[in-house]
Amino acid sequence: MGAPMGAPMGAPPGFQQAPLPQKKGPPVALLVGGGCGLFAVIGVVLLVILLVTTGGSASTGDDDDDDNDDNDSQSSSDDDDDGASKKGNTGGDVMAGAVYKRIPSTNVEVPVPPGWRESRRSLYTFALSNDGNALLAFTTVSSYGEFNGRLQHATKVFRITGCSMGPSERVRIGPNQLRSRLKEGECTFNGVRANVATVLVESGRRAHPLVIYAVDKNASERTAAQAKKTISHMRKR
Repeated sequence: MGAPMGAPMGAPPGFQQAPLPQKKGPPVALLVGGGCGLFAVIGVVLLVILLVTTGGSASTGDDDDDDNDDNDSQSSSDDDDDGASKKGNTGGDVMAGAVYKRIPSTNVEVPVPPGWRESRRSLYTFALSNDGNALLAFTTVSSYGEFNGRLQHATKVFRITGCSMGPSERVRIGPNQLRSRLKEGECTFNGVRANVATVLVESGRRAHPLVIYAVDKNASERTAAQAKKTISHMRKR
């Protein structure tokens, strides 16, 4: 069967060409060029469809990437939270990494906070905080009667002066509830006013542990907390 009247040569069966719009100048199809104008138009349409499809796929890919970025961000945030949590836990425990030292001739141990520098002077083992604002010293006495005398000696050795101390109190210290005698007050240490505490453990042995700490009143919260815990964390070996 021949092509219908008015159909261009090579057009598919049943195709009828729409009448050209009455505009000034040649129609768009003719501007593409000759008898190939229609195919050119179809090619342009297909190209547009292809571009739109490709653009949609690319957009979908970008959305996927954005989702992945969101997931990565969430994962990174979770990791950061975990890291922050771990750091927080470590920073919150000011005695993490403390080394327990046995007081010679006794079964009592005292914790030396992390970073404190240890040494010996006269009858005392002592440690200084890493910022120099706190002191921990310990030794032994052979009787309770030596308590006050040894305190006077210690203050001279470590240049602790101008003390205003409260009365001795009977207390229990540490996880083993060590029976002790505690004195607290203020002194001049390292040239500044400091909080000072001394504790004598009633060990029931010939040697009784004596522990002293002094901490600058303007020391950091961390250093002050470490100094206090040198006594509150004392334990039996």
